[in-house]
Amino acid sequence: MNVHAMICELNPLHNGHLAVLERMRRDDPDAAILLVMSGNFTQRVLGAVFDKYERARAAVDSGADLVVELPFPFSSAGAEDFARAGVEIAEALGASRLYFGSECGDIERLRALCEITESAEYRELSESIRLRDPSLGAAAARSIALSRLIPDRSVKRVETPNDTLAIEYIRNATVPCVAVKRVETPSASAIREMTTQEAAPFVPAATLRMTSEAKRSDGAALRRLLWENLRLRAAWCRRGGDIAGIMLKRDIGEFDECGGGLGERLVRLAGETSSGEELFAAAATKRYTNSRILRAALFALCGVTPADVAAPASFTVILGASARGREVLAARRKDAPIAIVTKPADMRSRACGSAALLRAAQIAAFADSIYTLTFDPPLDAGDFIRRRPYIV
Repeated sequence: MNVHAMICELNPLHNGHLAVLERMRRDDPDAAILLVMSGNFTQRVLGAVFDKYERARAAVDSGADLVVELPFPFSSAGAEDFARAGVEIAEALGASRLYFGSECGDIERLRALCEITESAEYRELSESIRLRDPSLGAAAARSIALSRLIPDRSVKRVETPNDTLAIEYIRNATVPCVAVKRVETPSASAIREMTTQEAAPFVPAATLRMTSEAKRSDGAALRRLLWENLRLRAAWCRRGGDIAGIMLKRDIGEFDECGGGLGERLVRLAGETSSGEELFAAAATKRYTNSRILRAALFALCGVTPADVAAPASFTVILGASARGREVLAARRKDAPIAIVTKPADMRSRACGSAALLRAAQIAAFADSIYTLTFDPPLDAGDFIRRRPYIV
């Protein structure tokens, strides 16, 4: 059986995602549709508005056959590691093609851009641009370098989040990639701001059910948690480090995305501000994107190191499956190069003897426990350890 895969967030599932699912089904009606979906934290460093099991249910009810998790920290990593880990999981589950939505929808152009970004000329130019203007972030330097290397100067047509991810999917995939031009529909972020009635024309029935029935995570609550953690660090530093706490004793620069002085800047600003909203507004600079700043704060809270993000994906959790999806699992479970987990509560026993798998499982479980605090009232801290996949 062929397996057509897509790496996604579905925060929430909308008509743009449906267009990709329909293309996957149209290309091979007998293929299984596999979604590798961000868990409770997304690539834009938000807590997903609806939890991973609710979003997986909406996906299965909308035509997906198997939904598995892209676990934290990969789900909140930069484009390179988000895409790499997503591809690793998709191919471990037998993906025969990889699909993705794209603003430009031109696979040849995306492949050409991928080749350019792998060239020594591009790397040298990007580095020289950043050396000349240290205030520039990586994304800005990338855009300037590409605009100089592409003769028709049309790089802006592809310098979008989806196409940036598309380039990374192509770089990492060993199976054929298919770019599906993005349909005209409001973005997921715009839909999140709509009422259920306003969103109705842009989302499937399963998403409408979810928005009317499921509990919502509060982004402001997450920002407050991130601020509180940094504020504690600020207080600890002022007292000369005499407060006990293993996490606080670690140099914040050791955490991923916190190097180059960004971690220290966030701690200082946390000590000078009175809320998460105030902190992240004050932290914005030309050099650091909002996502980079939030990612640094989240990784500091969860103790994520560069080695954790650079590690290969070692497991995935089954979030939802149809009968055809269960066939895929039956065919791949024994031979897959990663652990395929049905019940997160079993992860500790599955990780016995593997320090890398245990470390990955602990980080993901801790992130899920943080996510429970973003609901009002908070969910039980172990809620996601006990969940089971949505099966039809």
